[in-house]
Amino acid sequence: MHLLADRTHLEELLKLGILKGNVEDMMGVRLGAIFMPHGLGHLLGCDVHDVGGVGIEDDIAVTKDGVELLTCTASASLSALVSSEEI
Repeated sequence: MHLLADRTHLEELLKLGILKGNVEDMMGVRLGAIFMPHGLGHLLGCDVHDVGGVGIEDDIAVTKDGVELLTCTASASLSALVSSEEI
């Protein structure tokens, strides 16, 4: 599936004129990795690794009263992960 997705997005980038050349040559040098470096299953991996905790991509706001976790899906307490000395 990943190779099919890689081929498909390279073909579409060719149609748009963003890339020029032969798709087979691009596949051979893994050019698609520039546009999709983590692979097709990356988001599934994020779901597995970030369940019940604060993920790397969480949005955090630093305020005068401390920190506020802006990501609505995280269930961990931010204060359990970051001390006031680190802020």
